[in-house]
Amino acid sequence: MSKGLKLPESLREFLAKPHGKLYRGKGLETIEKIREIRRYSPLVCVGDLVTYYTFKAGYEPDLVVIDLKTVRDLIDSEMVAYMESKLVNYIKKKVKNPPALITPELAELLVESVKELKNRKIYVLVEGEEDLATVLLVYLLPYNSLILYGQPGEGVVALVVDREQKNIIPGVLEKMERLEDGEKVIKLILDEGIL
Repeated sequence: MSKGLKLPESLREFLAKPHGKLYRGKGLETIEKIREIRRYSPLVCVGDLVTYYTFKAGYEPDLVVIDLKTVRDLIDSEMVAYMESKLVNYIKKKVKNPPALITPELAELLVESVKELKNRKIYVLVEGEEDLATVLLVYLLPYNSLILYGQPGEGVVALVVDREQKNIIPGVLEKMERLEDGEKVIKLILDEGIL
């Protein structure tokens, strides 16, 4: 049986919209347009293509959350090899998280990872799907962090963590369907996060 929080249909459209500045385009030139990368820290990448092109642009994100897929298809083996070469000095953590769910394990791992960011760079490999990690990271990361994530078919979103973005998260978590341990996930995030 699944545990944690499940994304209801009623939230899909809201979460599918860009929450941050959308930089339209594909690949390296899109990352190179993102001025926020130089202004905000820590830098967090959620998603494989965003991570790959961020490394290609010469940046080293502080936290990377990937699942080795893009829009549910496996990514190119050369891209994986390149990312693995860049992630060699990162602390690697693995977690299972099925699509449309936030498991207690994902929540606990992200809480732990954000706490460790002061001292090291971290790479989280999600077996399943990593998309909803962004929701938790907005609440867990310190102010002025920058999260880059892909907007399918459009480009990359640069989300600066601020009070306005953080204020959205408790309402989103409340609207999610609670499975076994769902309440535990909400409490963990709200207790550990920064508002």
